[in-house]
Amino acid sequence: AAMQRPGFLCVFADPGAKGFAELAAALAPLQDRRGVLTVLFPEGQHPDEKMAERLRSLGWRAPFLFDFLAEAYIPTLLPGTTPLPAVVLQTNEGRLLYESRWRPEVVGELQAAIDRSFAAPEATASTGD
Repeated sequence: AAMQRPGFLCVFADPGAKGFAELAAALAPLQDRRGVLTVLFPEGQHPDEKMAERLRSLGWRAPFLFDFLAEAYIPTLLPGTTPLPAVVLQTNEGRLLYESRWRPEVVGELQAAIDRSFAAPEATASTGD
């Protein structure tokens, strides 16, 4: 369930926008990295079936917020001044770890932030260092 996730990578983007396929391709490998769940918050009006189809066609397994929820949630998670597309990495308690407008270089920064902030799954099982 969602609560067992250590953190969330929230992606705010318009799936209809130019460059969305590149964004999806760049972020897809981060899905479930160290247990962190990537969630897409689609900007604009996108029927849920079309949205699911679009992500499947791009090979991106990220769950997305249903259209009727996305509009309500986006303002609560993303400061109004942040230009879209944008990414926000946070703990499951909602602590902000990383936030940036999207650009390809962000992938490396996100990867580093995830690895720095979340233990590798094996490491959590062992007691000694």
